[in-house]
Amino acid sequence: MGKLNKIFLIYSDKDNSTPVHEEYGWVDAFLLFLKVLLKQIAGWEISYETVNGLSDIKKLPENYLFLIISSRNLVDDAEKLILLQQLKDKMDKGEISDDNILKIQKHYFSKELEPDFFHQFKDYSFYKANGLAEARSEYKDFFSNNEEKTFWVKLTDLAYEILSFSEKKGTGHLDISEYAVFLADTNTTSERFRNNLKRELESIGLSVLPKSSFSESSQDFILKLDQYVKNSDFAIHIIGNGFSTNIKGTNHTREEVQAKITENYSSLYSKENDGAMYRRFFWFDKVGVLTNEKIGKFYKELSVKIEDMHGTELVVSSWEEFKSLIYHFTSFELSQVKSPGKKVSKEDEQKIIYFLYERVDEKHALPIIKNLRNKGFNVITSNFDGDILAVRHIHMESLKRFDYAFIFSHKASIQWINMKMLDVFKAPGFGREKPILQKVLIIPNDLDGELIPTYKMFDIIRYDGSPNEDIISKTLFN
Repeated sequence: MGKLNKIFLIYSDKDNSTPVHEEYGWVDAFLLFLKVLLKQIAGWEISYETVNGLSDIKKLPENYLFLIISSRNLVDDAEKLILLQQLKDKMDKGEISDDNILKIQKHYFSKELEPDFFHQFKDYSFYKANGLAEARSEYKDFFSNNEEKTFWVKLTDLAYEILSFSEKKGTGHLDISEYAVFLADTNTTSERFRNNLKRELESIGLSVLPKSSFSESSQDFILKLDQYVKNSDFAIHIIGNGFSTNIKGTNHTREEVQAKITENYSSLYSKENDGAMYRRFFWFDKVGVLTNEKIGKFYKELSVKIEDMHGTELVVSSWEEFKSLIYHFTSFELSQVKSPGKKVSKEDEQKIIYFLYERVDEKHALPIIKNLRNKGFNVITSNFDGDILAVRHIHMESLKRFDYAFIFSHKASIQWINMKMLDVFKAPGFGREKPILQKVLIIPNDLDGELIPTYKMFDIIRYDGSPNEDIISKTLFN
C-alpha cells in the first residue's frame, strides 16, 4: 500500500473559527475524526499541511493529495481565490493533476457560485439534505443518535476513498500499451467529457479508437464503426445529459447505432472466445436520465436487456465517479480481458438479492425476506452489528456481490432512502464483475415518490404493510 506523504488543505479561516464552549473549529474537528478513521482502517496517520499560497510548497512529494473545503466563505475570500487560481494554473500546466484533488462541500450552496474548474473534482457533501425540502444544514452535533450519524458514514466513505487513492499511487498502472478502447463518438453536449477521458486514457498508454470524430456522412459513420469496435478490447459510451439527432438517412442516433454495434460484437466475442466478456461501460448523468425523454427511454431499453448483455455496466453517477470506475478497471482488471479462461459464469440457480432496510423497519422487513428465501432466492441483508467501520465494510462487499437490489422502507426517512439509492448507483465503481439486473424500491402507499429525486430509475413496489411476497418475487422477472 502506498502511504500518502502529505495532504494539503485549502479552506477559509472563517470555517475553522471556534464556537463558544467548543474546543475545536469545524475543520479541526473534521480532520481529527478523519485521522482517527484512517488510523483504524489503514494503520497510519495523516500528515497534513494548511496551504495559504502554493509558493509555500517548495516541492510536491511523490504521493500527495489536496483537500479543498468548499463553502460560501471560501468563494467569498479574495486571498483564497488567488490561491485557487494558482492551483488552476498548475493544473493547466500539467504540474498538478485533478486526480490529486478532492473537494469537501461543508454546507449547501449553489455550485454555480464555485469557480468553474471546481466541477471537475470528485466531491463529498458534508451537510444534511432531506429530500427536495431544501432542509440542508451543517452537521454540528457529531455524536447525536439522529441523522448526524450519516456524517460518520460519509466520513468513512471519504477515508476509504483516500485509502483507495493511496493504493493506486502505490501500485502504479499496469502496462496496458497493448490494449485499445472503443470510445464511442458522442453528442456535442458530452463532447468535452469524451475529450477529457480520451486524454487521460492516452496518457496511461491506452490506444483510443477512433482517433478523431466521424464526419456527418452516415455511410462513413456506420461502415467504419464495425472495424473500430473489432480492434478494441472494451468500449465506453458517454451519454451524459445530451442526445444527438438522427444520423442522416436513418431513424437512429449515434448513441443508438454505436450501442447496437458494440452489443452485437459483445455477443459474437463471447461465442468465439469460450464465454469471455467484451466489457461495455455506459455513463449517464442523473439529471439527463430524469429530465431528457430520449435519454430516459434509451436507459430503460438498455436496462431491460441487461441480463443478456454480459459485461455491460450502466452507470448513473457524477463524471468523476465514472472516471474512478474506469481507472479501477484499467488499473486492476484490464489485464484479465485477454487472459484465457476468463469466462462469464453459467446462470446460477440462485441469484443474489441485496435487501436493504433500516433497523426501525426490521419487524416488517424480516417476513418479506423469509418469503423470498422460501421461494429459493439467495438473500443478503443489511447488517447492524459492530462499529460503523465494520458495518460499512460489509455493506461495500455486499454492493459488489448482488444481482438485484431491494431498498425497503416502511418508516425509514427520505434521507436514508436517498443514501441507499446513491450507494446502489455507485456500486459499479466498487469492483463488480457482473451487471446489476434490477433495482427495486419498496415504499409505503402514502409516500410521495416525488420527494425521492431518482425514484423513477428504480422499479417501484407500493407496500401496504403486509409481506406481499407474490408482487415482490414477480418483480424479479419483469
